Amino acid sequence: MKYDVLTIKCPLCDFTTKHEKRFNIHLFESHQITDTQQFYDEHILKSSRPQCACGCGQHQKWYGMKKGYASKFVMGHNARIYTSFTNKTTIEKMKLTRADGLKSGRIKIWNAGLTKETDERLVKRSQKIIKKTSSSPNSNKIKKVKSTIQLNGNKDYVYNEHQKYNQICDICDVLEFNTEYEKKTAQYDIIIPKQKFAINCIDLYEDSETNISDANHFSTKSKLANLEDIKLFHIFSDEWRDKREIVTGMIVSRLGLCSNKLMARKLTLKQLIPSERRKFFDENHIDGDVGAKVSWGLFNNEELVSAISLRTPFHKTDGTIELARFASKCQTVVSGALGKLLSKAMEWAKENNYTNIKTYVDTRLGDGHSYEKVGFQFKKLTANRFWWTDYQNRFDRFKFKADSKLGLTERQIANNAGVVRIYGCPNKVYEINV
Repeated sequence: MKYDVLTIKCPLCDFTTKHEKRFNIHLFESHQITDTQQFYDEHILKSSRPQCACGCGQHQKWYGMKKGYASKFVMGHNARIYTSFTNKTTIEKMKLTRADGLKSGRIKIWNAGLTKETDERLVKRSQKIIKKTSSSPNSNKIKKVKSTIQLNGNKDYVYNEHQKYNQICDICDVLEFNTEYEKKTAQYDIIIPKQKFAINCIDLYEDSETNISDANHFSTKSKLANLEDIKLFHIFSDEWRDKREIVTGMIVSRLGLCSNKLMARKLTLKQLIPSERRKFFDENHIDGDVGAKVSWGLFNNEELVSAISLRTPFHKTDGTIELARFASKCQTVVSGALGKLLSKAMEWAKENNYTNIKTYVDTRLGDGHSYEKVGFQFKKLTANRFWWTDYQNRFDRFKFKADSKLGLTERQIANNAGVVRIYGCPNKVYEINV
């Protein structure tokens, strides 16, 4: 039976449909369910999320409500089992056969000793490589993103005629977006359809509690975007004003346009002194630095390119240490950085009698997938985050608290200070045993 005609029946009610998107919308509207994969695990599969059959520990890929977990292997991992290369005797035999073939002349390397001056085939191959590289659809984008901030003056791709206008224009100008990649929608301020990535600009006045009282306003936007397979990235106006380079780097990274790419295995791991940690996170993490018990970094020669820090959790729990910050240098991708730094953190935690590491992922900015890949287990979703704002800046939620001595509530303290709440999205809580 073809999947496009397969009828999906809701196990919680009598609803049926042949359209997966319509079924996802039904789950959200009728049952307030947004995590369709978890729903599938609990009500269709009725077991824990299956892991790759090769034994690597990674979860199988989920293909939606119709297909479910269509393959028992992570892509490519079937070769770890169904291949002669896992047999040491076969591998040694193949090595000897190839070595004998090269020695006897039976196997020849076709371009050995040839150059472009002596062989026309090499000339044609080099021309193909040059043509393919220069015509790559990403080549111009990478050059644009690498360039310094330049306002191009074109506003044709800006669609919102309200107070966010300048911020949206600014973001489009800095990233040099154009009408080929953006389109107008009612739900998103900026959308890049090809990458299934959208940006929501949060204005400190227009989107504050003064005008939007619903604490779930932005988290609901994210859930609806998720149903359309769109990753929605929320930016506060003060972040764009004060931390533009960091925000730009985060967007460029999510679009896969970082030109500076490094491998963690080739970098040197060192423990950081507090001044190094503070400087790096203040310059490269959206929330800046925070006090920590210990931190480590990865160095490319003498340049610090990725770092991690641990601290005592705000809500103290026996045996738990918190992964407080992880970041890589702006507009730099360090493949394997989190895994390498986490291994060191787990080693330190074990030596200091901790049993697990906890971390929080702000769903306003990401989905926590990179933490799941290195072994973290999702535990729960917190309430929506909030800050206080005077319409110009944001302040930590603990800055304005109830005062029992004066008999003032939190709201009264906030009103006296001239601030109101502005909401974000929930945090995902992850843990990993050491």
